[in-house]
Amino acid sequence: MGGPEGEGTNPEQLFAAGCSACCDGALNLLIKKEKAEVSSTSIKADAHFQRDEDNGSFKIGVAFNACLEGVGEATARDLVEKTYAFCP
Repeated sequence: MGGPEGEGTNPEQLFAAGCSACCDGALNLLIKKEKAEVSSTSIKADAHFQRDEDNGSFKIGVAFNACLEGVGEATARDLVEKTYAFCP
């Protein structure tokens, strides 16, 4: 897991990149739907393995950090929460 250290992109990094692109697309769709005045967005996703305590197997978790420029924190939080509910 994690791939060889320092030898290119590992599968977890590729998974995180795909997740962040998907989330950013969903966020921008909701921004248009809500007619919010957001000047730019960026999403950073960090993928990590977790041990499933029920059966000992592994599962993958993703932590997202979103940056929305041009809106206040309350609006940004609202849009991100709606995205989280919407994005698979």
